[in-house]
Formats: sequence, C-alpha cells, structure tokens
Amino acid sequence: MSGCCPNCGYDMEVDKPIERDGFIIRPYGDPERDGRSVYFTPNERSALWAIVKAGDVAISYGAIAERQSYEGDSNHVNVYICRMRAKFLATFGINPIQTVRGRGYRWVVAL
Repeated sequence: MSGCCPNCGYDMEVDKPIERDGFIIRPYGDPERDGRSVYFTPNERSALWAIVKAGDVAISYGAIAERQSYEGDSNHVNVYICRMRAKFLATFGINPIQTVRGRGYRWVVAL
C-alpha cells in the first residue's frame, strides 16, 4: 500500500506522526503522552508542528509566522508559545519548548 490517500491522493507519508521523548505529535491533532492529550488550537498545533519538525535545530519566529501566513512584526507567535508552555506544564508537568536567544525555539525535554 502506498502512502497516498485513495480518495484525494494526498501523500500521508509527509505528515506522519512524530514521536519524541514519549510524546506523539501530529500535524492536525493534539499532542499526546502516556495516554493523555492536551487541546491545542489550530495555530498552536501549527507552531508546535514546525518546532518538532525542525528536530534539534532552533526554528525562527519568522519561519513559524510564515507557516501561519502572518507578515510583519506581530507578537502572535510568542503568545502561542506561552499558551503551549502553560498547557504542557498543566497537563504533563514539563515544558518541552526552549527559547534559543537570537535563533528561535526548539524542542527539548529534560527527563
């Protein structure tokens, strides 16, 4: 079987779930760990997906904003990051999103 949807032809291999540090991250779903999930808005999911897809490399504020079709000097990405951190802390007791000064954000889980 190929990785393409039989109905629309979308390549499902491109956006396979990513497993990192016990979390399962999907581009269109909420992050999960140990059978628990936390609700993220579509924009939060988009920002999280960009961070996780970048691997161990920091992804810039601008790159995240560009994926969400925003232009200019808006603070929206910082707001999403703040909300995601609060949700991760409240649900899982950890903050996996690290700020790398002058570079952006990256996924880091210290277990």
